[in-house]
Amino acid sequence: MGLLENKVAIVTGAGGGIGRGIAQRFAREGARVVIAEVDGARGADAAAKIKEAGGEAIFVECDVANEAQVEDAFQRCLREYGTLDVLVNNANAGRGRGTQGLPFLRYTADAWNEYMRANTSAIFYTTHRAAQIMCAKRAGCIINVSTNAVVRVHRRSIAYDSYKGLVDVFAMALAIDLAPWNVRVNVIRPGLIGTTGYEQTPEDVRARRASQVPLGRYGFPEDVAWAAVFLASDDASYITGQGILVDGGLLTQGRTPAGELNLPVVTPENIDELFPLEQPARR
Repeated sequence: MGLLENKVAIVTGAGGGIGRGIAQRFAREGARVVIAEVDGARGADAAAKIKEAGGEAIFVECDVANEAQVEDAFQRCLREYGTLDVLVNNANAGRGRGTQGLPFLRYTADAWNEYMRANTSAIFYTTHRAAQIMCAKRAGCIINVSTNAVVRVHRRSIAYDSYKGLVDVFAMALAIDLAPWNVRVNVIRPGLIGTTGYEQTPEDVRARRASQVPLGRYGFPEDVAWAAVFLASDDASYITGQGILVDGGLLTQGRTPAGELNLPVVTPENIDELFPLEQPARR
């Protein structure tokens, strides 16, 4: 028996990256998974790989910013599996790309409005539909995938970071509203995760980025997936309105190693050289 045996889950944006990792882990833990993905080829491949590994999954092509397509995805879930226990809001709606990498003074109102309207509508559509199903049966779990940028923001990512901040507060407010129906709502905040573009990033750049993380490495989708499995499981039945950081300790440190002044990182390899143990005096 897996931790999610007999549970039914919808994972949005599960064609690749973090969403795919969560869907695969859910299936290995016994869940029946609906892959809600706008990219038909990636979504179909994700579902096929789960079935090849012995899991149960279906793919539904779904643009989460399209209310009709969201409804179709939920209807397909109900037809195939009869219920819904877990929703993972992982997908970004993919609108307003004109905001990416720009300083705020180069934003346009149209790009800002497009990004915010699409993404905030998307999380409302999926969550509202899931809440209707879960509240009717007095049980369920909603997990929003956010970012550690809600605590320490990125440069030139104002639209993205602002939206992810909304995702966090939305989850906390929703947790209070839905608690009387025994529907739990939580957030996962990933840090440096190796997803799209990881293999194409030069090795020296990857090493430099990893060196800023206390655990000394990138995270990967399976690291985030384990947090999602826990939150979706009955083991987390008393946890709601919370955010879990999956960032290798990145936000725990006051300064990254690059910001320290003449303070080398102490590791198992250099501790004896930097801080040799004094030998006790013999009597």
